[in-house]
Amino acid sequence: MKEFVCKFKKGDVSAFSILVNGIKKRLYVIAKARLKVDADVEDAMQEALIKVYDEISTLKDDSKFEAWATKILINECNKIIKKKRNNCSYEDINAEYYLSEKEEENAVNSSLDFFSIISSLDIEDRTIIAMYYTDEYTTKEIGNILNLNENTVKSKIKRAKETMKKIYDKEEKSNG
Repeated sequence: MKEFVCKFKKGDVSAFSILVNGIKKRLYVIAKARLKVDADVEDAMQEALIKVYDEISTLKDDSKFEAWATKILINECNKIIKKKRNNCSYEDINAEYYLSEKEEENAVNSSLDFFSIISSLDIEDRTIIAMYYTDEYTTKEIGNILNLNENTVKSKIKRAKETMKKIYDKEEKSNG
């Protein structure tokens, strides 16, 4: 990936497509973990990729492209959440971004896919779990991207895993 970053910085626009294709699935998982609404996920990804395209010259270490792009995406997700918070009441935000108890129960009962299980976690924990398990970032890398201490990341992963296990066990009991 580093070689394509170098090519893109030198003006090879086709290298950008290769870079995007290499990270778009991972970026989607992170955006989806932070934002519930698909249109917002798409907006965040689009804005992040535009920013990555426009600001590639500011990337100091080409080998850190993916982490840098992820950080930009998370900032774009946060902007969308903040904008919606400023434009909506607290109840509207909860209705749009957080599952109600009934929706959460239905999500857990209808399927045990990854997003259903992590939907009960808070936004930061969802992001950390998505980065750790789907993107296979290390705890140190996650800490650097999210500006958290590595031990904090480890603690959050441990607590989130315990919560996810409880959800899974509850589902197993109700289906078994």
